[in-house]
Amino acid sequence: MATRVEQLIYYFVERVPGAGRTQLVKFVYLADHEARRYLGKPISDLCYRCDDFGPFDQDILHGLDTLQHKGFIEVERIAYPSGAEGYRYRSTGRPMASVPALTDAQLAILNYVAVEFGSMPLRELLEDVVYQTRPM
Repeated sequence: MATRVEQLIYYFVERVPGAGRTQLVKFVYLADHEARRYLGKPISDLCYRCDDFGPFDQDILHGLDTLQHKGFIEVERIAYPSGAEGYRYRSTGRPMASVPALTDAQLAILNYVAVEFGSMPLRELLEDVVYQTRPM
């Protein structure tokens, strides 16, 4: 059975193929942020802290590793022109049961985040969206 964090990550990996690690962390954060605004509570139970690239919770990285280990997602290491390394994620196509199920309102928020921010360049996502949210 998948955790709620794994469900959220899997949702975004499926809908934004090739998303990087930082993007996925921010998509999950933005889903929780929007859920707080519109539903009065986040979708996950993550406790975000301010990190180098904004809000972060180590459980998201653990969720990525677990999903890869279970065969739901695959990871590709990439090298940036700066010499830094990064990661891109894709779904393997293996279906994951949503237990506990996401509500229609939660799914609408996840869809909004994927559509609105999925194609946004990372720098723009960070500077124009994530860093502008409260409490950032």
